[in-house]
Amino acid sequence: MLSATGVQLSFGEFWASVCEAMSLESTEVGPDTAVQADLGFDSLDMAELVLFMDQLDCDVPEDLIPLLVTVGDFYDHYRTRTAHHERSPR
Repeated sequence: MLSATGVQLSFGEFWASVCEAMSLESTEVGPDTAVQADLGFDSLDMAELVLFMDQLDCDVPEDLIPLLVTVGDFYDHYRTRTAHHERSPR
């Protein structure tokens, strides 16, 4: 998922999209915020987050899920996987 201008979402836009998609109360988080320890995500929440990432055209392989601990980890994975979709400046 890219913005209307074809640019990747910023960290804030990414987190706002996650909150909207998962019906979460928008909370202040930073890249170091732990998804499970700090935000209390359980396995169902994690599965929902992975499904949302898929909607962003950002596949999350099953073996990578345990390595994505923080909000920043998920955002970095999104940026890496969607970088090739970003439009080049004209």
